[in-house]
Amino acid sequence: MPTALQRAGDFSQTFNAAGLMVAAADALTTRLDGSTYIRDVFPGNRVPASRFSKIASNHFPVWPMPNAAGAPFTNLNNFSTFGGGGTNEHQYVTKLDHNMNSRWKFYGTLAQIRGNSFSHDPLQYKVNLTRPNENRLYNATVAANAVFSPGLVAEFHSGFARRVSDSIPYAVQQGFDLRTLGFHQAYYDALQYKGFPGMDITGVASAGSQASHSLILATLNSCSQRGSFTWIKGSHSIKFGADYRVQHLNQFQSNFFGGQFSFGNQMTAVNPQRLDANSGVPMASFLLGYGGGTVSKSERLANQRRYPCTFFQDDWKISRKLTLNLGVEYGLEYPINERYSRKMWFDPDAQLPISQQVGLDLRGGYRFADNKIRSPYDLFRRQVSPRSDSPIS
Repeated sequence: MPTALQRAGDFSQTFNAAGLMVAAADALTTRLDGSTYIRDVFPGNRVPASRFSKIASNHFPVWPMPNAAGAPFTNLNNFSTFGGGGTNEHQYVTKLDHNMNSRWKFYGTLAQIRGNSFSHDPLQYKVNLTRPNENRLYNATVAANAVFSPGLVAEFHSGFARRVSDSIPYAVQQGFDLRTLGFHQAYYDALQYKGFPGMDITGVASAGSQASHSLILATLNSCSQRGSFTWIKGSHSIKFGADYRVQHLNQFQSNFFGGQFSFGNQMTAVNPQRLDANSGVPMASFLLGYGGGTVSKSERLANQRRYPCTFFQDDWKISRKLTLNLGVEYGLEYPINERYSRKMWFDPDAQLPISQQVGLDLRGGYRFADNKIRSPYDLFRRQVSPRSDSPIS
């Protein structure tokens, strides 16, 4: 954790593992000296308070004060805390069987699992800088068997499964306003979700992490319908039917939606082109606001995949020792597409719009999904798999 002196911009007691003071240089004094660049060290190795970034100053309450001696010289590992967490889960299962008459038998199941896991914030800030994970699973099946005659039996099955898995940071759920940290209104308005940003400072415990500024929303549906008939006719045992499945893959993941910023020693090193352990203080870079970062935006896609299939099979018992198995199946496994045509992909054969202007046949570019072409993959509509074998017993 930052010491009281470091929070005040005083790095005169910041040492490396060899016991030497680590110099904090002023990036505004960067100048060319021969073939390299050099900077002047802040007087007394102290960063003036007038140079502090407002955002950096507002972050100090996130870090508790050190409560342990820490390592010699470097003062690393000067804070002891605990995190931990837990998981709650509830399961419910219901099953029903019903013989309607001598011909029809129905049965079904309904199951639900609800669970959530949570974590305690080891920094114990006013906003929990972790995120829970909530899972809800549902499963329902309805099936029927029918005996129409001694030689004709049917089976029907319908199933639906749904999984909802959301992981939303507490900072988002509690409506944390990052403008209180000093971020500008324009930055706040541009964010997709409002959470606690991540500050990674080399040698210092992170203030905010992926748990506080990344979000996962996932809703997965699977629906299946299938039916088949078995018909015994003389020496033939014929089975035919169909299967249709649909999967919905509604997934969203946004990393660094609140911003992920990193601060190292380069921006306060005496020589920014030759880094060593004797100069450059990451915490000083943070106080000055000299770092880098990224902010991401994502789209919640509604992916879908379908699979229709039909089959016909005949086990023909030609004699007591010879049985001929014949069958044909047609299955079409559609590629994953986006239900609202929001996908794009690179098409090496797509003609570029500029081709007409320059008079050249330029190929290769992005193609956007539309009502005619929704996926870059062929559907392979002729997926017929004949089979024939003659086992002898």
